[in-house]
Amino acid sequence: MTSTVDPKPMSRTRAILYAIGSPLTLVALVFLPVGRIDWIPGWIFIAVLVALFSLSALLLARENPIIYRARSRFQPGTEKWDLMLLAVLLPAIIVEIPLATLDAGRMGWSDVPLWFVLIGYVLLVGGVAVTTWAQAVNPFFEPGVRIQKERAQQVVTSGPYRFVRHPGYSAAIAIFIAIPLALASWWALTPAALAIALLVVRTGLEDGCCALNFPAMSTIHAEHVTGSCRVFGDLRSRCVRKAIDLSSQLYGVCQGQSPVRRLLLHWLSFAFVLRPSWSAGSKRAKFYGKEPGFAPLSVKSRTRPAIW
Repeated sequence: MTSTVDPKPMSRTRAILYAIGSPLTLVALVFLPVGRIDWIPGWIFIAVLVALFSLSALLLARENPIIYRARSRFQPGTEKWDLMLLAVLLPAIIVEIPLATLDAGRMGWSDVPLWFVLIGYVLLVGGVAVTTWAQAVNPFFEPGVRIQKERAQQVVTSGPYRFVRHPGYSAAIAIFIAIPLALASWWALTPAALAIALLVVRTGLEDGCCALNFPAMSTIHAEHVTGSCRVFGDLRSRCVRKAIDLSSQLYGVCQGQSPVRRLLLHWLSFAFVLRPSWSAGSKRAKFYGKEPGFAPLSVKSRTRPAIW
């Protein structure tokens, strides 16, 4: 326990409904598009998921039981831009399953080799394992992005965080890819690609949010990641530090804006960093320099910012 004020537990009624409704929803997502209940690959997929998440739940109940409270709902103070992203991200994740089963179990649009299916299950197992590991060591692992001041939130550097800054997101990307492959569908990779793209945007915004509230985050992560993985040495350390600092700058663009404008300005700023074809004195630079709360990036005329 590392906090003084923990999230409220889920009510008994809600917990029972969740325990019953989740597997029933999964069965419906898998078999309704197929149109029959005797599709064997669907049952294999469900059995693997149930086994993985049951084992995960048992491990978390022993190692970090407070995580159930933290992840039971979106807590007060969750960033509005995050809720907007999740309004698109979560449906993209969910639609992977019925689209994949419709393809593989009914329409037969895709011809996926068996070894790709096996790769999908390997990614699925690995993704759930890494996510469980991250949740076991991180009591602040909530479904929404917010600064948990009431819980004395700290930067986590143990477990998988020694090797990668966002193990949960890295594992999520593996799972997004694993679901279509395990169900033998190429078409389901389309919503998976959308989910991955939105997750990358969310990662950048979250890094910026955290860096503004935890000024030493880039140094802490750089030191721990480098110390645990000497292969890349100082180069890896500089990359981690600069990536977080850049995210903080990009996040600064969004301060003082409405949620919709925040997302738009973040996309525009990110595009300027990757393809800076404007000078410090240009009309676009002057316009964005006048935006409330805008912290302009260090951009020279027609040159890339020094991010490395």
